[in-house]
Amino acid sequence: MILTMQDENIHDVLQLLVALMSEHPASMIPAFDQRNGIRVIYKLLASKSESIWVQALKVLGYFLKHLGHKRKVEIMHTHSLFTLLGERLMLHTNTVTVTTYNTLYEILTEQVCTQVVHKPHPEPDSTVKIQNPMILKVVATLLKNSTPSAELMEVRRLFLSDMIKLFSNSRENRR
Repeated sequence: MILTMQDENIHDVLQLLVALMSEHPASMIPAFDQRNGIRVIYKLLASKSESIWVQALKVLGYFLKHLGHKRKVEIMHTHSLFTLLGERLMLHTNTVTVTTYNTLYEILTEQVCTQVVHKPHPEPDSTVKIQNPMILKVVATLLKNSTPSAELMEVRRLFLSDMIKLFSNSRENRR
């Protein structure tokens, strides 16, 4: 049903879903998993609207954050969904924006917030841990395949800065 709505309505529904997953993860995450919500998320990632795929990424972020390790591996790694994530994001754009990068960073660290951040996120401190390392490959692939631009250079600088801070602040992240 959600896939037949207009973009504005889809955006509103996704915002509501993000809020519900944030506030009620104990009931929302199992329900989302049982109903194969991940399939809808990946279909929405093929949208032409960045605001829709950013909200879909936030849903994915909350889903992964509250999923057990075994189930996360079963869903994401068995079907190579991290690789598919990058492919889906490159369908309708040839660059990575700061907004999209920030959302991918939230998934990387599982520090997802309900708000969409359009400017560079705060620098990570020593407590920030990499939770979904396959996102590093997704971001690197997106950066490599993007058309050069001033915004792309900003995202590259931000990504490199984040990696330096995440790796220098934590031995666990370096592993």
